[in-house]
Amino acid sequence: MQSATNAYAAGITLVRLALNGAFHTGLLLAESHLTRRLFASTMRSIASLPLPAG
Repeated sequence: MQSATNAYAAGITLVRLALNGAFHTGLLLAESHLTRRLFASTMRSIASLPLPAG
């Protein structure tokens, strides 16, 4: 019965690792999306600045 318990615990561990990886992947995707938006907004702000005279 011990091996069945160990197999179950290993399965639970794998599920937790998979869910944790999916969660962090989602966070990275969300962060990269916000970073792209922030970068684009910054570039539009810089592009709208007047050029120095001379």
